[in-house]
Amino acid sequence: MNATGVAGIMHIFPTYCPNGDYYFFIDVNFHFGYLGHPWQQKVWIYGKKLIEEFKKADLEEFKLIEEKN
Repeated sequence: MNATGVAGIMHIFPTYCPNGDYYFFIDVNFHFGYLGHPWQQKVWIYGKKLIEEFKKADLEEFKLIEEKN
């Protein structure tokens, strides 16, 4: 993750919630990623650095819920 964090990559995502398509953005080494599910209207993010960046971004329509399996 570079210094610009999530704010610097906002132009890549048409929306944070999938609108009919699956979204998969995964680090080449699988250290972090963003996975979107169209029917559940949920996204899963993993990786400590990426989760911290989403928390810092304070997105209005994005609520982080911690899930552990």
